[in-house]
Amino acid sequence: MTEPVPPRAELSAENYSVTYVTNHQQIEDFLRLFEQCRAQSSVLFLDTEFTREHTYRAELSLVQCAFMLSETAKAERNDGALYAAYVFDTLFEGLDLAPLIDLLKDSSVLKVLHASRQDNEIFHHLFGFIPAPLFDTQIAAAFLGMGDQIGFEALIKSFTGASVDKTLQRTDWTKRPLTESKILYAAADVGLLIPAYQKIQKQLEKNGRSVWVQEETDLLLHEKIYLPDPENVFRRFRKLPRDAEAVYLLKKICEFREDVAVKRNIARVRILSDDMAVKIAENPPATLEELKKIRGIPDRFVFKFGAEFTDFLQAALAVPVSDRPAVASEDRVNFTREQEGLADFLKLGMKILCAELNLPVRYVAAPQEITQFVLTGDAPFLHGWRKQAAGEKILSLASGAAALKMNEKAVPEIFFPGAVAGE
Repeated sequence: MTEPVPPRAELSAENYSVTYVTNHQQIEDFLRLFEQCRAQSSVLFLDTEFTREHTYRAELSLVQCAFMLSETAKAERNDGALYAAYVFDTLFEGLDLAPLIDLLKDSSVLKVLHASRQDNEIFHHLFGFIPAPLFDTQIAAAFLGMGDQIGFEALIKSFTGASVDKTLQRTDWTKRPLTESKILYAAADVGLLIPAYQKIQKQLEKNGRSVWVQEETDLLLHEKIYLPDPENVFRRFRKLPRDAEAVYLLKKICEFREDVAVKRNIARVRILSDDMAVKIAENPPATLEELKKIRGIPDRFVFKFGAEFTDFLQAALAVPVSDRPAVASEDRVNFTREQEGLADFLKLGMKILCAELNLPVRYVAAPQEITQFVLTGDAPFLHGWRKQAAGEKILSLASGAAALKMNEKAVPEIFFPGAVAGE
């Protein structure tokens, strides 16, 4: 059987060179070239490749970096490249990433990523930091009216016209040696991002939303969102049970599952699926034998955790209702009739505002934030860029200074009666 051929260290793609990094000298060369170019542009484009199908924590395989070459560097290289991309093999034995990590911690270097949340989580877990300052092109695209959570392929196509080869999207990044096609594929995630970022920046400056994007992106720098949160995992479910006790039990089941997942580094779904968690919460077994009889319950779960789990459930059920934590969902808020009407009115107003702004509603105000405002008079959309974009108008709607009406095109809009009368 023929042995796999190791890839070349130096490759090339359209507009950018590609270096596959497996030794310290290559890291030194990378740092030296970046230092030479950073006076012209201190921006580093960053991505990772990882696997997570079977584990709770992502298993890092590659770190990709790219940057714009200075005019001097272009002249010295004379290879036609506008950018330089580097693919660091984190699984290569003996490769010390410390110099790269130091650069990623450098606060004078802007790190640009697309859909950075999982990458941030990896850096936080493995290296104890979140790359900052940070610019997320997925968030930026949303502020340019390109919808919620645009994918990398669509982003590149929209801003550069280039097509992205996604045939290796589901590849096993732990398999070695890497093929040259895999290295080029990984490098494209940063190499193609550079011209897209340049066009995004120009459009943000043109429509005056650069500050909005930076405020929103900075929310991803909070450590808390990358830490396990067993008590609130259940809130991620698309649909909660209607019964209050079932919701409480679902919360406890998720806590049990999260504890196992974190301690054993096992993916949640490989312990217990979300659907099965809901099924158990709605009809909790009193004994191990009853647990075994639940249709679809994984045998491995019963074998490994069955007795402990049923005891856990019974202990949770034994807690008096008065001592249980409040887990009611938004639709169970005890509004007065007036508050309920105001909340519905303001939610409609928020949707109209977001349509006018061409922004996804979730970026401006989630439904529960309207509820928070009606109950307390305060909410996140009354602070920062959200207040400028929508908060002031929501306050006007709540006070009666503004109203909703259908315009001549039968499209609902917000208007200010006093302003109309004064014209």
